[in-house]
Amino acid sequence: MKNENKVKLITVAAAGALFAVMGLDNTLTVADYTIRNEKIQKPVSIAFLSDIHSQKFKKNGEEFLSTVSSLNADVILFGGDIFDKHSSEKELARTFELVKKIKEINENCFFVLGNHDLDCKRDTKLKEEVAEMGINVFENGSCVVESKSGQQILIGGTDYVHCDNDIPEDDKALEAKKELIAKCEETGLFSVLLRHVPMKTEGDEKIDLILSGHNHGGLWRFPHTNAGVAGGGKKIFPRYAHGEYKNGKSTMIVGSGITTETYLLPRLYNVPEIVNVILLPELKIQK
Repeated sequence: MKNENKVKLITVAAAGALFAVMGLDNTLTVADYTIRNEKIQKPVSIAFLSDIHSQKFKKNGEEFLSTVSSLNADVILFGGDIFDKHSSEKELARTFELVKKIKEINENCFFVLGNHDLDCKRDTKLKEEVAEMGINVFENGSCVVESKSGQQILIGGTDYVHCDNDIPEDDKALEAKKELIAKCEETGLFSVLLRHVPMKTEGDEKIDLILSGHNHGGLWRFPHTNAGVAGGGKKIFPRYAHGEYKNGKSTMIVGSGITTETYLLPRLYNVPEIVNVILLPELKIQK
């Protein structure tokens, strides 16, 4: 190989290594979203936590818990894969303790199961154990929640829905979505659907806000974009990797998740995040 080609190859390799190193940032962040809607008269704040995967945090999670507490949210929503299917009993116990501490921060906590939660060693008992903490675990239903400001909203939830587009949405999940839409039309309240997987979007346009995770932000993300390389279920270039997606008047927010332990592959340009959503009244246009 000529010296000139060697120099080019070394330069490209060095640039690639530098690009990767610059993207290796596992600093926990808060992703802020503001949604204005005519159904909202008073502010509501929602903290959305997903894809913890039984992560072990430094100092027993003090920094993580402090960040959650600092949001002073009206409601905390657990969006699935809080536990991991590969977790040992010790790791599961540690995660239960973390969830318990989050519940102590805010009484208004709601929980849906992701695929790892359903496949972990606790199996169906996990839902019962979370409920025993006083956390509202959705059985594909919905309920009215009131913020500290006095604003009521509707929150519904559904457990893991298969991410393969060739498999129809689960009947229970469809019924949960229909129930939430019906209650929204009956009450006129702002509706929030909590689900782990973002792929099944049929009927979403009638729901005001959907919160999902699962895709870990695309794992490797192109800098300054929401486009990611890999998603849950080993999907390449997932359509809904991260960020805000519009479907008519509906908004879906897909969080990048919290875990930094991603089975040998590191995150690139994809920091772990807590999603913080603020609901506000529509701006009045002065004539």
